[in-house]
Amino acid sequence: MTKNMILIAALAVISAGSSHQASAQNTVTEPTMQMHSAIASPASDAMDQEILALQTEWAKIKYQISEKDTQLEAIYNLETQAASVSARYPDKAEPKIWEGIILSTDAGIVKGMSALGKVKKAKLLFEESISQDPNALNGSAHTSLGSLYYQVPGWP
Repeated sequence: MTKNMILIAALAVISAGSSHQASAQNTVTEPTMQMHSAIASPASDAMDQEILALQTEWAKIKYQISEKDTQLEAIYNLETQAASVSARYPDKAEPKIWEGIILSTDAGIVKGMSALGKVKKAKLLFEESISQDPNALNGSAHTSLGSLYYQVPGWP
């Protein structure tokens, strides 16, 4: 794990703690990067760099862009990028977790019934990642899935 990964993960957690609100937009707890073994393969290094890029852009969208339309355009682009990373590493849980977090963030921005499709897809991604590796990103899929269940209202 690089110093940059540690810094970004720490900043995301600190930011989440300082700006935590009980709204759908601020529901996902930001995971930290899971430590990999000292012997990392080039493929896992590449995946880690792609996930770091997703994390960095996600934090920028969530914490630095305040205008809703600009946020939505940026998050849509990031969703495409996240889906591509997940497709490149289908046997890894970490990309699925970040794709789910990005979809959840989009749902939080949009809100309402129109967000339901993104919520359902995020739920499936979290469940898949848990079945692949329940400890990936320090169990972040569990936290993110719990957050979805907490924030999304049941059927009336």
